[in-house]
Amino acid sequence: MDHWSQSCTLFDSFRIEDHWWYPHTDTRKIAGVLTYTSDDIILAFFGTPYPDPESRGLEDLQPRVIYGETLGGLLITVMNCNQRQGQMGSPRIAYSATHVFVGEHLVTDPEPRFPSTSVQYWS
Repeated sequence: MDHWSQSCTLFDSFRIEDHWWYPHTDTRKIAGVLTYTSDDIILAFFGTPYPDPESRGLEDLQPRVIYGETLGGLLITVMNCNQRQGQMGSPRIAYSATHVFVGEHLVTDPEPRFPSTSVQYWS
């Protein structure tokens, strides 16, 4: 599986390893890896993004948005996340997601709006 590049398509699998955070905890970033395949989007944290596991709320179990940024400055938005079943006592937290946007941090509006779109196809 390759790392993301500008030439990736929806059919290409990729991994992005870097730092991630909830919009409401932007000062607490955690290392993790985003894995994209045409069948699945998984974001796994190596640790916990909240200081007190007992303090997490529904927005932490099913966050609307999780942000990421690579060392190179590439912005990533992972949307519509659901926490996956983890191992008891494991410091890892994993989410499945429905959408990933590479290149921007989208706001947490119920439906993101785009000023324009572009489609290219080859035959």
